[in-house]
Amino acid sequence: MRPLVSSPGLASVMDRSMLPFDVMSEIMDHSAPITITSLMETCRLLCDEGPRHLLRDGVTLCKPSVVDSFSLFIFAGKSRLRFTFLHELDIRLSYDMTYLASTVARLLSLLTSPALLIDTLSLRDSEVFISQAADRRPVCF
Repeated sequence: MRPLVSSPGLASVMDRSMLPFDVMSEIMDHSAPITITSLMETCRLLCDEGPRHLLRDGVTLCKPSVVDSFSLFIFAGKSRLRFTFLHELDIRLSYDMTYLASTVARLLSLLTSPALLIDTLSLRDSEVFISQAADRRPVCF
Protein backbone atom coordinates (compact mmCIF):
# COMPACT_ATOMS: atom_id res chain seq x y z
CA MET A 1 0.00 0.00 0.00
CA ARG A 2 1.36 3.44 -0.98
CA PRO A 3 1.48 6.17 1.65
CA LEU A 4 -0.93 9.07 1.44
CA VAL A 5 0.86 12.22 0.39
CA SER A 6 -0.63 15.57 1.36
CA SER A 7 1.55 17.77 -0.86
CA PRO A 8 1.48 17.58 -4.66
CA GLY A 9 4.58 16.39 -6.46
CA LEU A 10 5.99 14.47 -3.51
CA ALA A 11 5.16 10.95 -4.66
CA SER A 12 8.65 10.25 -6.03
CA VAL A 13 10.29 11.57 -2.87
CA MET A 14 7.94 9.57 -0.68
CA ASP A 15 8.63 6.33 -2.57
CA ARG A 16 12.20 6.49 -1.25
CA SER A 17 11.26 7.57 2.28
CA MET A 18 10.79 5.38 5.27
CA LEU A 19 7.94 7.47 6.68
CA PRO A 20 5.25 9.34 4.75
CA PHE A 21 5.44 13.11 4.75
CA ASP A 22 2.18 13.34 6.73
CA VAL A 23 3.71 11.30 9.54
CA MET A 24 6.88 13.40 9.60
CA SER A 25 4.84 16.60 9.65
CA GLU A 26 2.80 15.26 12.56
CA ILE A 27 5.99 14.34 14.41
CA MET A 28 7.29 17.87 13.87
CA ASP A 29 3.99 19.26 15.13
CA HIS A 30 4.56 17.60 18.52
CA SER A 31 8.33 18.12 18.74
CA ALA A 32 10.52 20.60 20.54
CA PRO A 33 12.22 23.31 18.43
CA ILE A 34 15.62 21.59 18.68
CA THR A 35 14.13 18.39 17.24
CA ILE A 36 12.41 20.32 14.46
CA THR A 37 15.65 22.03 13.46
CA SER A 38 17.44 18.68 13.45
CA LEU A 39 14.77 17.20 11.19
CA MET A 40 15.00 20.25 8.91
CA GLU A 41 18.66 19.43 8.29
CA THR A 42 17.84 15.98 6.88
CA CYS A 43 16.16 16.93 3.59
CA ARG A 44 14.72 19.82 1.56
CA LEU A 45 11.14 18.64 2.12
CA LEU A 46 11.43 18.84 5.92
CA CYS A 47 13.46 22.05 5.66
CA ASP A 48 10.51 23.63 3.88
CA GLU A 49 8.00 22.20 6.38
CA GLY A 50 9.95 23.10 9.55
CA PRO A 51 9.22 26.85 9.74
CA ARG A 52 5.48 26.17 9.99
CA HIS A 53 6.13 24.22 13.19
CA LEU A 54 8.94 26.38 14.59
CA LEU A 55 6.88 29.56 14.36
CA ARG A 56 3.52 28.12 15.45
CA ASP A 57 3.79 29.33 19.07
CA GLY A 58 5.25 32.73 18.26
CA VAL A 59 8.76 34.05 18.77
CA THR A 60 10.40 35.91 21.64
CA LEU A 61 13.46 37.98 20.83
CA CYS A 62 15.34 38.90 24.00
CA LYS A 63 19.08 38.81 23.25
CA PRO A 64 21.15 40.21 20.40
CA SER A 65 22.28 36.72 19.39
CA VAL A 66 18.65 35.57 19.19
CA VAL A 67 17.70 38.62 17.11
CA ASP A 68 20.59 37.97 14.71
CA SER A 69 19.83 34.26 14.42
CA PHE A 70 16.10 34.79 13.94
CA SER A 71 16.65 37.52 11.37
CA LEU A 72 18.85 35.21 9.30
CA PHE A 73 16.28 32.42 9.62
CA ILE A 74 13.17 34.44 8.71
CA PHE A 75 14.77 36.18 5.72
CA ALA A 76 16.39 32.95 4.44
CA GLY A 77 13.13 31.42 3.27
CA LYS A 78 12.29 31.37 -0.39
CA SER A 79 10.12 34.34 -1.40
CA ARG A 80 9.63 35.34 2.24
CA LEU A 81 7.28 32.37 2.77
CA ARG A 82 8.43 31.94 6.38
CA PHE A 83 6.77 35.24 7.30
CA THR A 84 3.34 33.68 6.67
CA PHE A 85 3.85 31.32 9.62
CA LEU A 86 4.80 34.06 12.09
CA HIS A 87 1.71 35.21 13.98
CA GLU A 88 3.12 36.41 17.32
CA LEU A 89 6.29 38.37 17.93
CA ASP A 90 7.48 39.39 21.40
CA ILE A 91 10.48 41.73 21.50
CA ARG A 92 12.05 42.15 24.95
CA LEU A 93 14.87 44.62 24.79
CA SER A 94 17.21 45.49 27.61
CA TYR A 95 19.34 48.53 28.23
CA ASP A 96 22.56 46.61 27.56
CA MET A 97 21.51 46.39 23.90
CA THR A 98 21.73 50.15 23.32
CA TYR A 99 25.19 49.92 21.79
CA LEU A 100 24.26 47.22 19.27
CA ALA A 101 23.36 49.18 16.15
CA SER A 102 23.38 46.00 14.03
CA THR A 103 20.73 44.42 16.26
CA VAL A 104 18.51 47.49 16.02
CA ALA A 105 18.99 47.53 12.25
CA ARG A 106 17.95 43.87 12.00
CA LEU A 107 14.85 44.54 14.11
CA LEU A 108 13.94 47.50 11.92
CA SER A 109 14.34 45.37 8.79
CA LEU A 110 12.09 42.74 10.31
CA LEU A 111 9.41 45.15 11.52
CA THR A 112 9.29 47.15 8.30
CA SER A 113 9.26 44.15 5.97
CA PRO A 114 6.17 44.15 3.71
CA ALA A 115 6.01 40.37 4.21
CA LEU A 116 5.36 40.75 7.97
CA LEU A 117 1.69 40.01 8.71
CA ILE A 118 1.58 39.28 12.44
CA ASP A 119 -1.49 39.17 14.66
CA THR A 120 0.28 40.15 17.90
CA LEU A 121 3.33 42.34 18.46
CA SER A 122 4.67 42.98 21.96
CA LEU A 123 7.42 45.53 22.52
CA ARG A 124 8.71 45.41 26.09
CA ASP A 125 11.05 48.16 27.27
CA SER A 126 10.41 49.78 23.91
CA GLU A 127 12.07 53.05 24.89
CA VAL A 128 15.43 51.48 24.12
CA PHE A 129 14.36 50.35 20.68
CA ILE A 130 12.61 53.59 19.80
CA SER A 131 15.51 55.79 20.90
CA GLN A 132 17.99 53.66 18.93
CA ALA A 133 15.73 53.44 15.89
CA ALA A 134 14.93 57.17 15.72
CA ASP A 135 18.04 57.93 13.68
CA ARG A 136 17.50 54.96 11.36
CA ARG A 137 13.87 55.51 10.38
CA PRO A 138 13.02 55.18 6.71
CA VAL A 139 11.78 58.40 5.11
CA CYS A 140 8.23 57.00 4.81
CA PHE A 141 7.69 57.09 8.60
